[in-house]
Amino acid sequence: MCVNAAALDGSKGALKPIYDSQPIPGAFGAVLPHFPVTGTQYLSYPGLYTGECVHKNGAHYLQVKDISTPDDKRVRIGEPLTPTWGTHLTEVSDSGGNLTAVVRRQTATYMKKIRQARKKVRRAKKKARLAKKKARLAKKRRKSHRKPK
Repeated sequence: MCVNAAALDGSKGALKPIYDSQPIPGAFGAVLPHFPVTGTQYLSYPGLYTGECVHKNGAHYLQVKDISTPDDKRVRIGEPLTPTWGTHLTEVSDSGGNLTAVVRRQTATYMKKIRQARKKVRRAKKKARLAKKKARLAKKRRKSHRKPK
């Protein structure tokens, strides 16, 4: 199964990578490129990659394609664990900006629904209070209009 975050967020395949600029410790860190020191922990390289879900030789995977020009000096990720593994090691970072956009949009939609639900509950409570008040007034009127025996 393949999920292309660039399709989920409406980017039409354009990946919005977010990479941790700090070196990753351990064996995997040794095969990843080192990013320039920028004074910030995360780097984004928009316009560098596209992603497309591919089904080939019985496997489903996200095919990441470098779309930059030869004079683009940004760090390339490539296939750090050989073509057999492809970009599996970095695929979440390759689409980090896309995934963040999806979560941001889903959060906004969820919060809108929560606000609507709360508004509906407030209206229902207000309606119930008014109905209760109306019933108390009606009862009071009935008591005051009774004829004494």
